[in-house]
Amino acid sequence: MMKRLIALIAVLAFAGGVTTELSAQVRFGGQVSFGDASDFGVGARLEYTPRRLIPNAPVVSAASFDWFFPGGSVDYWELNYNIAYLFQADALRPYAGGGLNLAHVSVGSFSDTRLGLNLLGGLKFRTAGRLTPFVEARVELSGGEQFVITGGLLF
Repeated sequence: MMKRLIALIAVLAFAGGVTTELSAQVRFGGQVSFGDASDFGVGARLEYTPRRLIPNAPVVSAASFDWFFPGGSVDYWELNYNIAYLFQADALRPYAGGGLNLAHVSVGSFSDTRLGLNLLGGLKFRTAGRLTPFVEARVELSGGEQFVITGGLLF
């Protein structure tokens, strides 16, 4: 299972344009999430603009990891990779997109990992500095199979 996870991450990184030019904008931040099936979660997010793959397009790639706390002896985490189109706006910058979701749950000796699809939409808030707050709603089709609200801050 670990070999498959590593292979999936490698494919996602290549497909997302990790090989983009160094001038591409890369952002990192923290996030908190709430899933209707998994409760509260905390995680990290990495965003970058794939300029080499999609020149001059308002598109962003986002990879995120969330560790959820559903309670009891249940361990649950998700790895997401999404591509979103950024709409032009002033103070608020809406975006919409989709991608892949890898969800893992374990309870005692039982463990299950599933791959699914995401549909998402969100808002980025423009600020005077480099810090960018965001909120996002994500529907997971298969994989995690839940509705997730996420908010965070990109640096």
